[in-house]
Amino acid sequence: MIRTRLLAVLTYSTTHLRHSSTYLRLPRHYSSAARLPSNASPPITTLPLREYQQHCISTCLEKLKNGERRQVVSLPVGSGKTVVMANLIPSVPCPTRDATKTLVLAHRTELLEQAQRQIQRYNPTLNVVIEQGRRKADVEAADVIIASVQTLGRSGTDRLDNYDPAAFKAIIIDEAHHASASTYTRILDHFGASEPDAALLVWGCSATVRRHDGISLSKVFSNVAFHMDFLEMIEAKWLSPLKITTVETSVDLSNVGIQHQDFKQNELSQAINISERNDIIVKSWQKYTQHGGDDASLPSLRQRNATLVFAVDIAHTLALCNHFRQEGYAAEYVTSKTPTVARYDILDRFRKGEFPILVNCGILTEGTDIPSIDCILMARPTRSAVLFQQMFGRGMRLSPGKDDCLVIDFVDNFQRSGLITFPTLMGLDPKTVIQEEDVLSLEQKASEAHAQQDEDHTIHDHPPDNNNNNNQQDLTSSLLRLKITEYDDMQDFMTTSSGVSNNVRSISTNAWLAIGDQYALTVLGKGIVVLSQNDAGVWVGSFQRQISPHQQQDGGGDDNKGSKRKYAVSRKTAIPLEADTLTSAIQAADTWVRHSLLKGKHSASASSRFADYRTHPVTDKQQAILKRYKVDLQQVVNKGQAMDLITRLKLGQGKIWRQQAEAKRKQKDSIKEQRSLGILLRRPS
Repeated sequence: MIRTRLLAVLTYSTTHLRHSSTYLRLPRHYSSAARLPSNASPPITTLPLREYQQHCISTCLEKLKNGERRQVVSLPVGSGKTVVMANLIPSVPCPTRDATKTLVLAHRTELLEQAQRQIQRYNPTLNVVIEQGRRKADVEAADVIIASVQTLGRSGTDRLDNYDPAAFKAIIIDEAHHASASTYTRILDHFGASEPDAALLVWGCSATVRRHDGISLSKVFSNVAFHMDFLEMIEAKWLSPLKITTVETSVDLSNVGIQHQDFKQNELSQAINISERNDIIVKSWQKYTQHGGDDASLPSLRQRNATLVFAVDIAHTLALCNHFRQEGYAAEYVTSKTPTVARYDILDRFRKGEFPILVNCGILTEGTDIPSIDCILMARPTRSAVLFQQMFGRGMRLSPGKDDCLVIDFVDNFQRSGLITFPTLMGLDPKTVIQEEDVLSLEQKASEAHAQQDEDHTIHDHPPDNNNNNNQQDLTSSLLRLKITEYDDMQDFMTTSSGVSNNVRSISTNAWLAIGDQYALTVLGKGIVVLSQNDAGVWVGSFQRQISPHQQQDGGGDDNKGSKRKYAVSRKTAIPLEADTLTSAIQAADTWVRHSLLKGKHSASASSRFADYRTHPVTDKQQAILKRYKVDLQQVVNKGQAMDLITRLKLGQGKIWRQQAEAKRKQKDSIKEQRSLGILLRRPS
């Protein structure tokens, strides 16, 4: 473990940042390679390509041959997009004799120089130069110009005047998700790239072919020419395995404002740059990367050697770096204010493993090639899936001695939808807790969850029934499928006529019914007994007398003419019943019915679920009543089942079903949204 007690505390002012780094002279990468004649095809070195890289190049060239001249390629971080670019350039045919040059656009110094190194490496005879600031390219002498977008595309510059559109066969855009910005479009317009008869190829590559702010790239690129999922590449061992851990914090982001589809940076920093959260970040790093820290339950965790931390802004970067240092760990930082030479030195020492922790904000999300990174701390909350992927992607490159990369995702509370976390990008519930789980097993978990969600959208309001020896006369346990017809999707419900469990049926032979959390028993010729729990959790009973002038034993009339007999209904009155359990309450209610209501008279037909008349066919009147309740039965029921359903509906079961249907609809919408966010999952072929 690299651990050093550091006494220095970082200080920052808006005019000066001080690092304890050794300053190095920044190298200038100019190629001295001789220029080939414009009609020659530059040779490519014999450095081997990965299979998918060659497939990508072949696919793009085939599409170009078919007239598709605005292409974008989607490949994960660490897959060698610059290698693909370097090998594509010499293979692009010249549309005219004069159009032989290639312009490569990038927006950061690191990207410019990385592109130059790779293109020169694979094409040693090409003249590859950089156009940036004081570095002015000799456009006439160059075969490939790698230009800073800010230098070439800023408003009012005359640098573009040196570029003759007729001399170029291709424009290559690195980190192509930026391509719809005005600086890019100004350059593309100069070359007439969007004209219908444009002859040059516009080709972009990115790990995330979407912008942070959601602006479409369709004006720049016509289609995604090639895509490969990062999960597929991990499985094929082209990228490092990822292990994911989520850590919940107590920070609430619900009041942080939104701007350009992400959190407002100043408000976000104020919300999360607090000692409690910073301490959670450092303690979590200790727990999961330093042999479990003080947690004996995590003995198998391996020590991590190169940790990259993503913070919100400079203040947050300094605070986190200080926190690591105060705990005795060697930590450095880079921000936009870090001098260029110092930045190069810090990154070089980090690559060499001279210190274990590097904190940054907005600097190392793109174009950073440090394969040894084996831990990523996602300390910067975001609503941008693009930014999130760019951050954790820094740990996906393969490196000798590196088994995997641990990503610790710090999940804050956010009441509104849109917070991006690893569970959301895997199509899982945002509240899913993950600890040291391989990303491929997360994919399997998401697949199983989706399959279960798709299996049945029916609402089951009946309890499980494991008793296969039910009396055949007892049809209250038979499953019924019904629909509430007022819904466009005709929501299915699976229920029993009574809605009660086996346990309740074993307690009593009476026809008890379940209505939500209440239980009811109809006593023909008398009324309805209802059991419910009071605020103290005690079961109590009430009785409501119902008497028809011509009461029949079918609960709905024995004729088929739909007569309109009126019931005399009394107010509910309490019955002398209190019980701690449902079993005791039902037994006490049965006793009260038998002795107080029926006066000890035996009347099996009054309340028993085994009464003979219950097996008779359903009546037209009962069917009409069910229709009025907008219930469409999907199979034939008997008179007893219809009685149960009607009684339950009269006592409020219909409202409960509608509430369940609305909850189901919201759940389906939530699942749909959840899956739409699962952009890390493999696309179906």
